[in-house]
Amino acid sequence: MSKLDITVQGKMNRYHLGELSDVLKKELEMLISKLDIGSTVEDILSHLLFNDLDDTLEPVEEKELSNNFPLLSEIKNSGGTLFDELNIFFQPMVIDGDNYIEIKNDNEIVFKGTVESMLEDTQSIEVMYEDVEIDTEKIRNEKIISDKVIEHKWGDLIEFSDNQSFLDSILNEGDASFSKNGWLIGDDVIKNKTYEKKLEGVEYEKRLSVIEYGNYQIKYSLNDIKEFDLKKLIWHFDYGLYEYKDKYIFSNVFIADRDGIYKLDENIENNDQKSLAVEYDWPIDG
Repeated sequence: MSKLDITVQGKMNRYHLGELSDVLKKELEMLISKLDIGSTVEDILSHLLFNDLDDTLEPVEEKELSNNFPLLSEIKNSGGTLFDELNIFFQPMVIDGDNYIEIKNDNEIVFKGTVESMLEDTQSIEVMYEDVEIDTEKIRNEKIISDKVIEHKWGDLIEFSDNQSFLDSILNEGDASFSKNGWLIGDDVIKNKTYEKKLEGVEYEKRLSVIEYGNYQIKYSLNDIKEFDLKKLIWHFDYGLYEYKDKYIFSNVFIADRDGIYKLDENIENNDQKSLAVEYDWPIDG
């Protein structure tokens, strides 16, 4: 068995999708006239998230903070963060084509270069359907082993009985692309079920995105891989981000092994944050 490590680095965005409670929104609205840090709720919240909370709230007397801004006062005095109040449930990285990527299997480098160059020969199965024999055996596995935060599942229409049925059913759900370095598949085919439930349960007016921009180093890793093959990799993207960011390629990495498709663990090893913005929606709403 082998260990897979994929390191991605460069300037990129990271999204934090959550919701804004009525209580916090009201306190942020009241802060607009108290502090000269922004003219909208989005401005105020981004300033509080990006800067030191104690320093930012220092001009507000403790008694007034306690009486008129009880939630912010509690966060400040407890040593917590505003992120804890935003019910963040999904935090996708926006890996761009010009980011650098290195793939190691048991410490042996099997690919290094830009993300764009790694997938430069990618072909859509819809375009190549009639002309090229597409082998799906390496990824045609119904079982997806996700992490404890986000649940992923194949779309309901996907069939696994044979190569042709699998390809036909993918096109019934959406599309996918393949290359010598793995598959590029979006959340129209491998569904983010956690996201889907949130879309049904959270009112549009309360949806919130916090977007961090910086110089990141991300490591995706998985131990105990029984049969490694680059063609078993699945580079998974979110269609909301795909339509929103021109150079966006993927957010998650999966690999198909004998007994299932495994999502690689994601770890942020370095983050030199440059800016932070807040938007009153989720990418899919745009």
